[in-house]
Amino acid sequence: MFRKCYKCKDAKLIAKYKKYTDKLTRLRKIAKQHYYFKMFQKYRSDSKETWKTMNELHSTHQKQSSDINSLKLNDGTQTSCPISISNTLNEYFSSIGVSMGNGIRPTNASFTTFMKSISQSFVLDGTCAEEIIVCIPNLKNTSSSGIDGISTKFLKLAKGTIAPILANLFKSMESGEYPDCLKISQIVPVPKCSSPSIPSHYRPISILPTVSKCFEKIIYARVSNFLNKNKLLTNFQYRFRNNASTELPVSAIYERFLENMDKGKTTCVVFLDLSKAFDTVDHKILLPKLMYYGI
Repeated sequence: MFRKCYKCKDAKLIAKYKKYTDKLTRLRKIAKQHYYFKMFQKYRSDSKETWKTMNELHSTHQKQSSDINSLKLNDGTQTSCPISISNTLNEYFSSIGVSMGNGIRPTNASFTTFMKSISQSFVLDGTCAEEIIVCIPNLKNTSSSGIDGISTKFLKLAKGTIAPILANLFKSMESGEYPDCLKISQIVPVPKCSSPSIPSHYRPISILPTVSKCFEKIIYARVSNFLNKNKLLTNFQYRFRNNASTELPVSAIYERFLENMDKGKTTCVVFLDLSKAFDTVDHKILLPKLMYYGI
């Protein structure tokens, strides 16, 4: 009799639990819709914040585990061994750029024909604690860290104490050297499709030491100032430049469309998406170009 009553009571609790669970799910869905509606309304005239909100919304639906349980090796066999998976991905990520670069047909023109003559050479000035204190708050506020185990949040909290130490470490800039400890990054393979099974289904994300990001920003400011001052970048490069955004190339193309329409011309557009563009950069060309300008 007691057991029968217990089962009956338990069934009622389960039904009540399911009822309120469904209600909570509906309320959360409605609250989420209202939240993103307000966010898009708030940033409707700010394209940067709009894209940031869209990426945030997209990431909530794309949360995937970084664990890889199985992977097909180069010989066609399947493995679940973590060491074999790591070695296979490492070999693929480190060789794909070189192999694709070797397949690019060389041009008859020398890269030196695109170089510009300048009156001065690049000089890498040193830094100080005050500059680093200003630089650190500009880092993205993330809790992730590289192999050093130092997160951006921690670096911001300790900026006053750690800035003089970093300034001493960054003195290597004056000799043109980069600390070896800051060259090591943690590589995280991120799936490019819903059911990844082979190395090409993953793209590598490099998590650099947080300190190196600060170093990078300081060097970037000097190099960017030098390139802009000597007008070494084309006006049609919109990425990785201050005071530039995706709106500028769209506006430039739109104006060209209107101009051609007024002249009775037909406009034809070709869009190119370069695969592994960064990985296929030829260092035999890049390094002499940097050296030519004194970098």
